[in-house]
This record gives sequence, structure tokens and C-alpha cells, in this order.
Amino acid sequence: MNSDIQFRSGPWNGLQFSGMPEIRSNSLVTFTYVSNDEDVYLLTQVVNSSTLTRIYITPAGVTQWYIWTGSSWYLNTAALTDVCDTYGTCGAYGMCDNNNSPLCNCLNGFEPKNKQEWEIGTMSGGCVRKTELNCSTDGFQEIFGVKVPDTLNFTSNSTMNLDECRRLCLKNCSCTAYANLNVSGSGSGCLQWFGGLIDMRSFPESEQNIFFKLSAADLAATGGGNSSSKKTVGIAVGVSLSLAALIIGLAAFLIWRRKHRKIRKRFHLPT
Repeated sequence: MNSDIQFRSGPWNGLQFSGMPEIRSNSLVTFTYVSNDEDVYLLTQVVNSSTLTRIYITPAGVTQWYIWTGSSWYLNTAALTDVCDTYGTCGAYGMCDNNNSPLCNCLNGFEPKNKQEWEIGTMSGGCVRKTELNCSTDGFQEIFGVKVPDTLNFTSNSTMNLDECRRLCLKNCSCTAYANLNVSGSGSGCLQWFGGLIDMRSFPESEQNIFFKLSAADLAATGGGNSSSKKTVGIAVGVSLSLAALIIGLAAFLIWRRKHRKIRKRFHLPT
């Protein structure tokens, strides 16, 4: 029996499993995720109690869930529907996207671990950093709409906010990424990853974002934003506003002075 991981749904993020955005409450079915000291389970309920459902497991072990719409069976949920569903297709720090060619791309600030294999389409070896972290000037870059990495080595906290999560990850030299634990509403909780980020894929329709750690050099090269670059932007904006205020003030003074001279000239007032 093959015990290798074939597919991963991703963790529940308050709305859906991050790797299965189709598992979300709709007009046919509702999903409720329950996690407490005694149980962890997903409660599935059809909106109309007369609606028929069936779960089918293919010979390859793939689970498919169908709902009867009244005229046909509707495939509501299925795993392994495309190449990016296969576990670890792009390796560590690689992002899989079915809309791209090639399917795999390294995250910003990373490059293929084995460029020769990458060029012939064997990308499961993943990517490595262009510049190593130094744990003093590192920062983060955000990726929007993703299936978050496998939680092989992670921590979670349901009470922290995203800024607290960022600061904690920044202080820990082993932390490589962070994200909200729950993305519903304005977001809450904290997920942190340690080590390689594996089994990520793009899901534009997902509301799950992740922040991965980069060196200051790679952040500058990719246009990312850590605390240092944010300060730079703030200083630049502040200088621009001050300069604008100075120019406006100078223009107003010159206009006033010109009018004042005309008045003095008209009435022969001493200067």
C-alpha cells in the first residue's frame, strides 16, 4: 500500500478549507467546522432535508461528493481534480497555478533548487532562497488567494491579531511565514510556519492570504514591503507633503507681495 500523501485539503480558515474553496456554504448545503478539546469535525447539512446526497470513492481512492438537484447528480466536491491538487507538485517555496505555463513558479526571492530539472518540467525539487535570512533586517511579502502550506511544523493561536502574529514571526528566526487562522470578517488568530513551505497553490477566489519571510535585499528587489521599506515610504511621503506645503506657502506669499506692492504704488505709500 502506498502511504505517501496524495492530496491535502489545507486547514479550515473560518470559511472553507484553504485548498478546497468549493467546500463553502451555499444554497444547497451548509458547512460547520467544530473544534474543541474533545472533538474536531466538519458538520455538513443539506438546506432542504429532502435533498439526496451520495459520496463515491473511486478505485484510485479519490473521494467525490454528489448532490441530487432534482434532475441530475451535481458534483459538489472532489479531490485531485487537477495537477496542482497533487501533493507537493512544485516542492518547497514553489507555487502551483493551473492558469500558468509552466504550472510552477518560485516565490519572489527564490530560485529553482535544480535549474536543469526545472527546465525539463520536473519541479517537485522546489526552490531555494536567493539571499539567506539574517534575522535582523528581514521582512515579509504577501501572497493573495492561496492554499496555505502544509502544516508539518507550525503553531497556531486563536486570540492573536495579524499584527501580533507578524511581530512574533519576525522575532523568531525559524519562522518562515504567517497568516490569519480565521479569515472570516476582518480576520483573527495566528498561524505560523517553520521550515520549508510546501504544497501551495493559487486560488484567486479564496480569501486566504499568507505572508512569507524574505531578506531585506530580496524585498527591495521584488518591491515587497517590510518595516524598513514602509518607513522609507512614510519619510518620502512626509517630505513630499512638506515640500508641497512649502511651495504653496511661497506662492501665496509672492501673490500677496505683488498685490501689496500694487496697492502701495497706487496710493504712493512708503515701502
